Amino acid sequence: MNTPRLRALFVLGCAAVIALEAYVLFFDHDYVFSIQGRNSYKIHEFGAGQPVAHGFLMRGNGLHAVRVQLSSNGSATVQLRWRLLRQQTSDDRLAIAEWGLRELRLQSAGTWATLRLQSAGTWATNPSSGAEPEQLATVHEDTREVQIEPGRTWLTFPVTRDGSSHDRWYVFEAQLVDAPSDARDRAELALMATHDNPDRGGSLFVAGVNKPGSLVLRADRVGPTLYQRFVAEAEPNLPRWMQWPAVQWMIAIALHAAVAAYAYALLIDRSLLGQADG
Repeated sequence: MNTPRLRALFVLGCAAVIALEAYVLFFDHDYVFSIQGRNSYKIHEFGAGQPVAHGFLMRGNGLHAVRVQLSSNGSATVQLRWRLLRQQTSDDRLAIAEWGLRELRLQSAGTWATLRLQSAGTWATNPSSGAEPEQLATVHEDTREVQIEPGRTWLTFPVTRDGSSHDRWYVFEAQLVDAPSDARDRAELALMATHDNPDRGGSLFVAGVNKPGSLVLRADRVGPTLYQRFVAEAEPNLPRWMQWPAVQWMIAIALHAAVAAYAYALLIDRSLLGQADG
């Protein structure tokens, strides 16, 4: 292979490596925290207008949407009221077990071991240490019109991205508030759930009553980029002069130039030397 072609391939390879690094370091990546067991069933109480709620301990930062699966036998246009609540502080004492049918146990006097439904539709954490319960705050609340089609469909409920959602309790609530009676009977609307409860599956409530199993739910999140993690976690621990962006860029350029020079000498110069010897 002639020298110009070798050098062109080397330049293209360097450009591809830089593009890949830029994508990994600076571009957002979507993730899904899925809560879904194997033995599915339909929550018909939802179609009858009863509220359905699911409390879960989020895995990962960047929560920006919650999705639930709806089942219908026909088409219908309905009004759906929903809200998402969030625990305000993170506390290791609230960590849930990774096994068991239920992660929230009913105690005496109607309280929950880690998360409970209070009167008037409010939710609160109940620390095991006996500290005062902390009421969950409403992240988003809305009533929306939904066009339902036959079969199983995913309904998406977007919220403002939460950059600190990891290991925080969230509660998603949904209730059918307006639907023609004939359409409701014909469509047989129901939310999908599973009898078994997967890891970090949370706890399901139907009409305020805790039920075994789990709602079929997906929490979409956009995780922080590697560069954002570097700025938030590593940069504060660096010497003052290394926290300047200009210095960081100079170091990055110098390192890339050194690697490129070494790779050029190893791949191109050696190849040219071999051609000359031949």
